[in-house]
Amino acid sequence: MTFIPRNILIFEAYTDANIGSGALVENTVKLLKAKYPGCRIRIMAHYPEAFHYEGVESVPDAYDFPYRKPRWVQVLWLSKTLLWLTLAFLQAFFLKSAPFPLFREKVRHFQWADLAVSVGAERLNDKFVSSLFFSALNLRLLKALGKRVVFFPSTVGPFLHAPTRALAAGALRRLNLVYTRDRQSTKACLEELKLDPERVIETSDVAVCQAQEKPEKSWALLSSFRGRTLAPDTPLVGISALKWTYRASKATPFSNYPSYLQETAKLADQLVERHGIQIAFFPTNYPVHGCREDDVEVCREVMEKMKHPEAAFIIDRLTPPGEFKGLLSCMRVNIVTRMHACILSTGAGIPTLSINYLFKLKEYMESLGLAEFAVDIDEFHAEALLPAFEKMWNDRDHWAGVIRKAIDGKKESLDQALQKMDLFLS
Repeated sequence: MTFIPRNILIFEAYTDANIGSGALVENTVKLLKAKYPGCRIRIMAHYPEAFHYEGVESVPDAYDFPYRKPRWVQVLWLSKTLLWLTLAFLQAFFLKSAPFPLFREKVRHFQWADLAVSVGAERLNDKFVSSLFFSALNLRLLKALGKRVVFFPSTVGPFLHAPTRALAAGALRRLNLVYTRDRQSTKACLEELKLDPERVIETSDVAVCQAQEKPEKSWALLSSFRGRTLAPDTPLVGISALKWTYRASKATPFSNYPSYLQETAKLADQLVERHGIQIAFFPTNYPVHGCREDDVEVCREVMEKMKHPEAAFIIDRLTPPGEFKGLLSCMRVNIVTRMHACILSTGAGIPTLSINYLFKLKEYMESLGLAEFAVDIDEFHAEALLPAFEKMWNDRDHWAGVIRKAIDGKKESLDQALQKMDLFLS
């Protein structure tokens, strides 16, 4: 008998100030509403006020993480959290979905759901150990409560340590279905975590379905950031940037954040000098709504190092994913470091080059047939990317066609993957 959920909990949403998270949540809501008309949806988020959709309720995350708090506050928080989690598991074992006498508010949204969908996208790996620990416990608690749980398209791994690998494996093995969004994640699930191959489906990130603002509104919005009217024939190149806090994987002169800033500025200057273009810097993380990262400051740091800062401007106010994609669509070429800047840029059919800070971005570019236009962040410098830029710039229409065809394939893959959900939920 086909299972039709009445109450769906979307959990591990973050905040709209991370535009990638905003796109994941928006499109997950859209896809689930289309698949299960009439269902009730709740979004559990770090910043619930960020997510407002018709007929959808937003609620606080089960964990109020003490980011940037004094160490003693963090230790106290951890002690309290482990206490309520321990008691929650004990109560789940005996009571299942009956009201809990202890810590009822912490788990009531988990109990309410008959289907829970994780949209964390990248929680289970050793680069985010604290997230891995609590995400794994979330998944285990939901299954202890007897809930159906689906892991929406995510990156899984890498795992550098046996304990974290075991923790992730123990959580994912219990789920009804695990969707991955790249080959390396699929390999990690099957070979390292030993998941059931029938319950692991490789598909596309749901942000490929993101709608975008109309061109005339996008150009008007872009002009508001530039401070003067920009005509649709204005030659623009977009650059997304990030605060590089990741450990270098290769020993090169460019394996550091200062080099990343300097080379990005140098690249921007050369594009201005060679082609007379203007540069639009696209942050995807804004220091509002509880977001822990600040890409706006990174863009400012790059502009300060440019010889031609007058030819550049920053998208320095948070915009919804659809507006952000519309702004990206005004560019002739985009150069991206952030994963969802890449997804939304290519989703708009814009020729795109990438600076790969993690394997997920490299694999995404390869899946589009754009491997020659991607460079690892440890090896990124202006001279390394310029030849690829010139090749793409001189044949933009061709590469736009390649990208649109690949994106159509990704949308079809996602549609087919989601059609298989019912088989694993029944």
